Amino acid sequence: MKQWNTINPNNSLPQVGSAGASAGVNLAYLIVAHHQPHHLARLIQALNHENAYFFIHIDRKVNITPFQQCIPPGPNITFISNRVKVYWAGLSVVTATLRLLETAVKAGLDFRYYTLLSGSDYPIKHKDEIYTRFQQAADSQFISVGCKLTRESGQEYFRKIENYHLLQDTFFFNARATHRFMASRQWMLKQLYRLTKKILPKRTGYKDLTPYMGSMYWSLTANCVRFILDFVKNEPGYTRFHRFVHAPDEIFFHTLVKHSPFAEAITHDFEKRTPPDNIHHANHFIDWQGLRQRDYLTLDERDFEDLLRSEAWFARKFDEGKSDKLLTLLDEQVHHIEIEQVKSAWRRNHEPVESRTMIIQRNPDGWGGIADVAMASAHAQEIQRPQASGEPIALVAGNRFRPARRTDPPPVSCICPTYGRVALLEEAIYCFLQQDYPGPKELIVLNDYMAQTLIFDHPEVRVINLPQRFRTMGEKRNAGVAMASHDLLFPWDDDDIYLPHRLSYSVAKFEVQKGFFKPGRGWFWTNGHLDGPVENRFHTSSCWSRNRFDAVRGYGAAGSGEDMVFEQRLERQFPGSTRVDDIQPEAIYYIYRWSGTGSYHLSQFGDYCPGSNIGHHQVEAFVRQQARRGEIRQGRITLQPHWRTDYQQLVSNYIATLAAEQVPGRY
Repeated sequence: MKQWNTINPNNSLPQVGSAGASAGVNLAYLIVAHHQPHHLARLIQALNHENAYFFIHIDRKVNITPFQQCIPPGPNITFISNRVKVYWAGLSVVTATLRLLETAVKAGLDFRYYTLLSGSDYPIKHKDEIYTRFQQAADSQFISVGCKLTRESGQEYFRKIENYHLLQDTFFFNARATHRFMASRQWMLKQLYRLTKKILPKRTGYKDLTPYMGSMYWSLTANCVRFILDFVKNEPGYTRFHRFVHAPDEIFFHTLVKHSPFAEAITHDFEKRTPPDNIHHANHFIDWQGLRQRDYLTLDERDFEDLLRSEAWFARKFDEGKSDKLLTLLDEQVHHIEIEQVKSAWRRNHEPVESRTMIIQRNPDGWGGIADVAMASAHAQEIQRPQASGEPIALVAGNRFRPARRTDPPPVSCICPTYGRVALLEEAIYCFLQQDYPGPKELIVLNDYMAQTLIFDHPEVRVINLPQRFRTMGEKRNAGVAMASHDLLFPWDDDDIYLPHRLSYSVAKFEVQKGFFKPGRGWFWTNGHLDGPVENRFHTSSCWSRNRFDAVRGYGAAGSGEDMVFEQRLERQFPGSTRVDDIQPEAIYYIYRWSGTGSYHLSQFGDYCPGSNIGHHQVEAFVRQQARRGEIRQGRITLQPHWRTDYQQLVSNYIATLAAEQVPGRY
């Protein structure tokens, strides 16, 4: 079995900034939650220990405020700010977990163990006993590895790896959301899955790592966590591979630990013990036996005796309402928490919001909408405002004050369709890599020219080579949006140029209420020369929210003119939303290129007809002809992003010329 040694397992993590921690072994609890804020507060209360620290990720699809209201601020409680929208069975679950790990490691508290929990978990051992067990664990890795995912193993779960599971990290195609709220789309999901099984190649794993599968929840040592984070950093392709794996949270970490120097310390490994245990998953009690599956494994008072007998430390799932009696029994007999004490704490933390003070501040720059300002947990009558300092203030318990934090720049996805024009694509990718945007970003390149396999390895760029051409450009753009990880979307055509401030300018101007942004001017490039500014009617300089995209059902299934149809739909459904921005010449970031690029332009074909598919077919014929002449490369091509011209300098010189000439109406 391949073992990847990216670190020396004998090296301990540096003790950085740990002076403020209590003496003894520190424990990091990583919690992913999306509902039940009251239960989350109860979970933290049951585990709270002088050496316990809680790092909490709240699904970005839900409002974080109720959770912050229920859980009083403290030095050992951190709500991470770089949240992601989490979808069942998608890579987003892994992303949230990695962000929790990174935040906890950066805290510099020399944690002995990192424990992953969900907001539906609860300890079934007293916090002091759990702490003692971690102290005495002798570097055990509490993770359950249940099977090997290979074709030879005969495991039905191998299909999680073998087939491409597209679009599962979006609400539109998320399996559970489709089943519950949009049953008619279940058929679409099945058809897509069948299609990908037919046309996409089969997979066996990442490089030569045999994949393993097990329960999502675990407790891992600091050195094992460091190994994982180092591996993910050094092998970005590993994370990208799991983008199209079904339920990667049950595979991603298990595979790495099995191929690490810590594999021998795994506590629950199917290769070391038989028969497999369907209840004890590492240090978690999860009952997959019997008919309980029909209730999604929810525990109630009938499970109390089983929990007491169990050697597990934690259990799931607990539901507010269905599990109340069981939780009361555990609090009284295991945690020794008087029920009146619990009720009193809940009354303090869950009083009506009207009796609290809330500061909500509009973000004048656009996208943020409501800045990330902490909720005041002090009573209104206890608040004493300091003198105005010009800085927004958020109130916290104990009459303390802290500056309100602005929301992080939103993550953005850029969609780049391409077909047989590598030289232009390399310039488009270079445009993306040169962006000065400080927030998370990704570029998705969709290549459906089967004669080329494009290769480019970069953590922010995904090149997807498809073995079959899309029927229309509209369908190709829709597919790119569906594959996007984020909800602020930018078309990124391969034959145009975007200067480095495109993303920064657009996000700053983007209005959430409007859901669409497009500058009113652009530069026009032909045969190496600039002209303009010209009135910008070009869709590919715009950006928009996924909500707006879903509301108008995306692009039409047309070979050309699909972008105009998209904007027309937006304007009909949301009047005024496509009004353009009065961008000044020095801020223009978009260069529309016409002739002289050395490749084709769809609009240049004689039979071009917006809304039809004629031009789409003519492009295919043109590329085929150019390939026969040897003018278009075939086979595997490693992309080398670069600019053939310094477009930034070209624009700068042109603006200077306009200013010097004082051209009326142009500068």
